[in-house]
Amino acid sequence: MTLRAAGWQVDMTCGAAPVQLEGVLPCGELFYFRARHDEVLLAVGGEDPADIAPWEREVEQEDASYLPADPGLRLLAELAGEHEKSCPRIDPTRST
Repeated sequence: MTLRAAGWQVDMTCGAAPVQLEGVLPCGELFYFRARHDEVLLAVGGEDPADIAPWEREVEQEDASYLPADPGLRLLAELAGEHEKSCPRIDPTRST
């Protein structure tokens, strides 16, 4: 709900290990978030960011496969903040 209130379109595609979220950032780009093993990944852009994304960042996080929601949201927000610096602002009135 926190992400949706901030303009994200997000679906949890896997709630068990690994935790995975997919959707659309507020700027209009597709994203994929995964917490697995000892890493957290945010991939953004392209046709399928879960497969190939033009922008990716990984951070180390112990036991990421079992990452609780609050620390997971903080990591996602930090990574998204890094991406936001280069995120093209897509006109929300433009038809896709």
